[in-house]
Amino acid sequence: MTADIAHDKAMLNHICLALIALAACNPAFAQCPMADAVTARYGVSFSGFTQPIAIVSPAQRRALEGAGMQAIALGDTAAHVADGFIHLLLIDTARRTGYLARRGGFVGVDAWYGPITLPQVALTGCKFEPVLGMRHDK
Repeated sequence: MTADIAHDKAMLNHICLALIALAACNPAFAQCPMADAVTARYGVSFSGFTQPIAIVSPAQRRALEGAGMQAIALGDTAAHVADGFIHLLLIDTARRTGYLARRGGFVGVDAWYGPITLPQVALTGCKFEPVLGMRHDK
């Protein structure tokens, strides 16, 4: 019986170390409360969102692209799916609102959704990404 308990404790320690290592290997996603909160609230995954979000019109997107957005990657949502979506949280700091940028997929989607209400969480630990490759023809 004592050997079984010792074995179980050893297995638990190995599992805990593996989880810590996974978080450490992906620090951009592991320590950003804003990304975690938005991903959970809107159900962001490789296949899209679980909550309905309005698509941003082409005119609205052109106006917003010049507004000094900050971007945070929302996890590794398409890591194991070749045609999955990659999402960025775009933060309009002047208006304290956000937009979700979706790229990828089978047909090459490049769309913005929102505005979304940003959760009241800190940006501490979030890694801001360059907002590159924004297309002005949308």
